[in-house]
Amino acid sequence: MTPELKYAVRTDMGRIRKNNEDNFIEYISPDRSWMVLGAIDGVGGYEGGEIAAQLCKDYVESNIARLDKQILENPQAYLKEILTGANNAIWTERLQKTALSKMSCVASFALMDVRSQLLYFAHVGDTRGYLFRNGELIKFTHDHSVVGYLEDSGSILEQDALNHPRRNEILKMLGDKLLDVKDAEFIETGSHSFYAGDIVLFCSDGLTDLVNRASISETLGKTITLDEKVRELIAKANNLGGKDNITAAIAGYPASEQTAGNEPEENVMITSSKNNINSRKKSFKKFLFYFGIFLMGVLTMFLLDRFVFQKETPAKPQFDTDISIDSLRTNPVTPDSLAADSLLNDSIANDSIIPLNHER
Repeated sequence: MTPELKYAVRTDMGRIRKNNEDNFIEYISPDRSWMVLGAIDGVGGYEGGEIAAQLCKDYVESNIARLDKQILENPQAYLKEILTGANNAIWTERLQKTALSKMSCVASFALMDVRSQLLYFAHVGDTRGYLFRNGELIKFTHDHSVVGYLEDSGSILEQDALNHPRRNEILKMLGDKLLDVKDAEFIETGSHSFYAGDIVLFCSDGLTDLVNRASISETLGKTITLDEKVRELIAKANNLGGKDNITAAIAGYPASEQTAGNEPEENVMITSSKNNINSRKKSFKKFLFYFGIFLMGVLTMFLLDRFVFQKETPAKPQFDTDISIDSLRTNPVTPDSLAADSLLNDSIANDSIIPLNHER
């Protein structure tokens, strides 16, 4: 049976802002084998950031629901088409309402599919998508901001990026211009493996501007529920000042429906341990089997050699033991012609043998 996706998502106003311009995308299939989840951040400094975020949420979720399973045929293309439509919906609203003429938002979301063990994402701006696997936090989106480009390229370190004065300068925003779905540059899309025990995190910069990767990894690696992890991430950002709205959405799935517990990473550890034990037992049985065959082969060869192949050693001729140097001199064996030639040239025939006690 296909494991079910588990997820948790929360958004928080933070400690300083008077309204919450963040939002999130949340749609899960009836059988919970795939879902779309992500974070949206209304761009601050302009009127209507929260309206742009809400428009984006409504457009994406309604179109995913309309497509339903059809989206699985080509997730990456459909997600790009949907986000392009959300951008144009915000653009149209801007044109119709003068007071909202500069409203915009940024967004990152993905379709996560348990059956294919893949996720497909679409992204614009400085919200982020991460995958947490085996204690490592992998960022699979790229920040469309001045400081984001510097950090992603390795020009500055994470700590420098957190404190950079141009941190909030965004280069790409939804609603900033009318888009065509054929535009290959504006919307970032891609895919990534998504295995049992992985945790996918989407968040706004209200989290990542304050909480570093090590601290995020610490929370995601804990054996607590997904909702508790989300709450802890938001609490960490607020404890560090909460200067912006904070949104965090996380998802994962266990190795199988039979594994116990609520946390995918815990389930994977249990399943992995059982598999290792069973594997070792099978390997040991296989070793004993082949070792037994080897011993049988050795025993068979021994018995064949002992009772079948072994021949009785012929006895040496009696006269061999009676032949001596003196007897050859006094009573030579009657030689044939070849033996006679050999004896004529032999040192014995020439009396050239030197006694052992002789000194030269």
